[in-house]
Amino acid sequence: MQTLIFGAGNLLLSDEGFGVHFIAYLEEHYRFGDDVELYDGGTLGIMVTHLLEEADRVYLVDVVEAKGEPGEIFRYESLFF
Repeated sequence: MQTLIFGAGNLLLSDEGFGVHFIAYLEEHYRFGDDVELYDGGTLGIMVTHLLEEADRVYLVDVVEAKGEPGEIFRYESLFF
């Protein structure tokens, strides 16, 4: 795996589950090469940190409360890698 697309959100805890639905949508509508892994972070969340460590590139998809218009996209970059 080189790229991990990680969908965060927990449907069991009344979370909106956006990342979970996003991964399901990608799986249904797109095909990716062997170097990309789609992962529904769902209820396991932090228990799968090994996936984050093994990937060269990680796209974590989640929803946050932030200033801006509904649907506006923000990009955050990690300074730790």
